[in-house]
Amino acid sequence: MSCLLTLLFKYIKGEIKHSSLDDKEAAKKENRNCLGPKFPYRVLTDGKAGKAEQIEYGSVLDLVKKADNLDLFATDCIYSVTKEEWGKPISGCSKQGSSGNCCLPCHCCPSACSCRQTISKLTSPLARFWTHFVAFVGFLVFFGWYVINIDVTFLQLRADIVLLTYLLSFGLQEVSEIVRQRKDRENCKIGSHIVSAPAYIVDGLNIFDCSAILFLLAGLIAKWIYYGMGFKLEDAYPIQVILCVSYSFFCFRSTSFLSYFEIFGRMINMLWNLFIYDLLPFLAILLVILVSFGVFIVCLLFSNAWTPTEELATLRNGWETFIQAATLPLNLLFGNFDQIGLTYSPDSTELGKVAIKQGYEWFHYLIIFLFMGLVNVVMMNLLIALFNFRATQIYGVAIGVWRRQFCQMLEEYQQISLFPPPFSVLEYIIKFALLIFRKCFKRFRTKNEVDDENIGSSNDTKRSTWWLQDKNDYPEDYNRFLEFQAIQFRRCRSRLLRDIEWNRNDFDVVKAHTGKEVAELKADLQEMLDDAKMQGNQKYEDIIDRQEQRIVSIESKLDEVLKILQPQKKQKTWP
Repeated sequence: MSCLLTLLFKYIKGEIKHSSLDDKEAAKKENRNCLGPKFPYRVLTDGKAGKAEQIEYGSVLDLVKKADNLDLFATDCIYSVTKEEWGKPISGCSKQGSSGNCCLPCHCCPSACSCRQTISKLTSPLARFWTHFVAFVGFLVFFGWYVINIDVTFLQLRADIVLLTYLLSFGLQEVSEIVRQRKDRENCKIGSHIVSAPAYIVDGLNIFDCSAILFLLAGLIAKWIYYGMGFKLEDAYPIQVILCVSYSFFCFRSTSFLSYFEIFGRMINMLWNLFIYDLLPFLAILLVILVSFGVFIVCLLFSNAWTPTEELATLRNGWETFIQAATLPLNLLFGNFDQIGLTYSPDSTELGKVAIKQGYEWFHYLIIFLFMGLVNVVMMNLLIALFNFRATQIYGVAIGVWRRQFCQMLEEYQQISLFPPPFSVLEYIIKFALLIFRKCFKRFRTKNEVDDENIGSSNDTKRSTWWLQDKNDYPEDYNRFLEFQAIQFRRCRSRLLRDIEWNRNDFDVVKAHTGKEVAELKADLQEMLDDAKMQGNQKYEDIIDRQEQRIVSIESKLDEVLKILQPQKKQKTWP
């Protein structure tokens, strides 16, 4: 039955070939349009007359990606297809089990089969992932050594060449990723509005990529300028700081590798949502409170009007005043009372050390309690409550989010270089050179070649769209799959309405469960009413039948009485 599983995967990916094609011809790029089935969907295109609708065709997997629905990505079929595309195994399944999320048998359904791929192709996305992961760990080790031992690497040209090669590899990789996603767009929810934005910008990890590359480039350029101008090692501290910032961004970027694993991927998605939807709005509100209390406390404790003869309005004191206004509320918030260390004086004041006596008393006996009660008690507990609510809300749908990201990572590693950085720089250079060559070759092609291609394509129209033609022209594999699909739909029909609680958070699970119970209760009540109505109709019909029978019996008796009375009437009338 493994052939049926293969047919299911081919149907989802739209790779069932026409009967007139063999395996070698179907594998060619020019014959990819002959694989199916593919289904129509509408797209908006920008033309000279404005936006217009256009019909395009795509496989089931393409439609799932276009829909961008988490429930579709959370299904076991789509996940199993994606997992198989990751490994591209040479050998088959080495372990089989059962799953409770699918009604199909283990040998027919990918969700019921736990396949552990023993050997993967060296060019598979999984092999590329592990190659790039190991190489990236090596880069972090080398870059960390480079930054920490700046006294050794400041004068080493070999270390700069290696780091420059890494820089070119990462930079060309980002350019390739931008080219790959130049037409992809995703819907982003900003408040109550939904905005369609480029997919590359929506992915927050790409911001870390670009920032890390730019800081690394700035650090290397600054180092070469320092070295060329004859600066000494003691002047290289700013360079080390810039490179440390780049190293931090690269470390944050390493979380994309951890997203491959489900246990880490779901956790990273939860942390990202907590940061974006809860922590940032909370920090904005907290910033308002900190600024208001900071300015008020500084003016209360260290007023320039208290000692007008002292020169406190210099630039240095102005900066120190700003620092005090910013750090005093933070020290109170995090309990760093030893960093405050204030005393008071009735006739003098010193910024950050000696406070005004009257202001110190108000601060010590009232203001500090107001601030601590508002921020440490109310705001911190509010943040904890928000985190708990968001974590509970996201946990139920985290599997759908992670499986969608798992599918997006597959597309990335299908296009990524076969060799890891820094060796990938040569591959990217060759790839971009071939891309430019193809563009130039396509531009300077002769018109006769274009016409010949159009004639050839018109002859293969029937073969390329076999799923839109007569059913008698369907390939044998597709007919076998349709038969298999019909059997499985009949088996699963009773369960299709029961799995509505899958990929839901707790509130939605309760809501769905309540709705299902209400629907079942409504169906039961309707069935009872129908039965009562049928019983009532039957009882009413029985009563009518009995009445009719009684009337018939009465009429028959009346007829008999009339027959008896008629002879007696004749005798009485005889003279």
